[in-house]
Amino acid sequence: MVCALCNDVVQTDMQVGVHGRFLDQSTAVREAAIELVGKFILIRPELTAQYYSMLSERILVSFVIVMKYIAII
Repeated sequence: MVCALCNDVVQTDMQVGVHGRFLDQSTAVREAAIELVGKFILIRPELTAQYYSMLSERILVSFVIVMKYIAII
């Protein structure tokens, strides 16, 4: 299933849709989107450059949230 969708992920429309899911209010949706992109990148490493900024942005946001939580404790 993941391999069959790899060609679609390269397309701009799909990237916009995935980016929207990265920003979804639901943690489960964000995690599923990140997991899916991660699987695509494992299969087609050339996708890394296309999704790097989106993934790094999510990692940074998650890091800041964790640091704020730690500061409260």
